[in-house]
Amino acid sequence: MKKNEIARLQAARPVSTLSADRSEIWSEFFTELTLAADQFVVERQSSGGKTLLAGYHWFTDWGRDTMIAMRGICIALGKKELTESILKTFLQYLDGGMLPNRFPDHPDEQLEFNTFDATLWLFVVLHEYFEKFGDLDFIESVFPRLTEIIEAHIRGTRFNIRMTPEGLLSGGEGISNLTWMDARVGDFVVTPRHGCPVEINALWYNALKIYNRFADLLVDETACFEELAEQVKTSFGRFFQNEKGYLNDVVVPGISADDRIRPNQIYALSLPFP
Repeated sequence: MKKNEIARLQAARPVSTLSADRSEIWSEFFTELTLAADQFVVERQSSGGKTLLAGYHWFTDWGRDTMIAMRGICIALGKKELTESILKTFLQYLDGGMLPNRFPDHPDEQLEFNTFDATLWLFVVLHEYFEKFGDLDFIESVFPRLTEIIEAHIRGTRFNIRMTPEGLLSGGEGISNLTWMDARVGDFVVTPRHGCPVEINALWYNALKIYNRFADLLVDETACFEELAEQVKTSFGRFFQNEKGYLNDVVVPGISADDRIRPNQIYALSLPFP
């Protein structure tokens, strides 16, 4: 935090928080959170655009972390240009319908695309961007990339990520860990989740619904996945809802279901299209 910003906050701080009303305390707390969040916004020299660090001092910019965090750091705070710059940075490196999960720490390293959900979070980010700013021109400028993403996931891409005959999204192979539960010790995968993870398919359904909404707004009748979205919704209820009253964590349709209770299922309710 810059020294002049700290001084400004200290000058505005009441002598006693006991005498300050709740709104003043909240305003100060909100300001400090905003200033702290700003410290994670950096310039990526390779692209000439903005990006977010996943954490000091161990991490650079990670796809999953960025797509989730920028909703609060950028969009909720009304930072339209910053949002667009970060999205353009990541879309520059879209490959095989996937956003990179990790940029290299050193010039001789390669981009890593070992993420199942970062690319799907992009759709949620764009949905919230449009809800906040109403800029259809920007949505139109990135819409072809969204089409590329959907088609790549249907067709199949790296790490065996592909759509099943039931319309669900499946992925994972070998020792790859593609969801946020990605701990691995050597070749030992701590939480293998190969197949159709519950939060991935909640995000997949949202990606399709958001894509279809943008297609309607852009009056693009050639781009529509309404029937597929309905198929995903039906299959989700069929394969993820269990008799115990909650959602399975990972399924392989018609073969297996991991019914261990995990927090991943909450995304089925918390995303824009539950």
